[in-house]
Amino acid sequence: NFLMIAFYFSIADLFLSIAIIVAASFLIYGVLKENSNYLVPTMIVCPLDLFVIIICVLIHSINLGFLHPISLALNIILCCGVVFDIFIWLCVFSHWQQLKDQSGPQNHGHVVSKV
Repeated sequence: NFLMIAFYFSIADLFLSIAIIVAASFLIYGVLKENSNYLVPTMIVCPLDLFVIIICVLIHSINLGFLHPISLALNIILCCGVVFDIFIWLCVFSHWQQLKDQSGPQNHGHVVSKV
């Protein structure tokens, strides 16, 4: 049962890894060219990865029991991944917001004028 669940999660991780590679490539290009639109894929893939990790933790904890040694080790490792995903998302979001602020009102569709 554990091996079957691990197999299904490895398939999900394969597709997620490909998406992370593509998003990271866009992220590097977007940071170098200072284009905020290329940061959006990373801001989508990180929460998706976070969701898959949380589902994995829940299913393994329900299947094996939370205090089972394999489940406990897996949960600790995956929770470290959750912390990294949150920090990565915060950094990318901050940079995206900074690029949006630097671009000025021309991209927002409204003009700010002094009254």
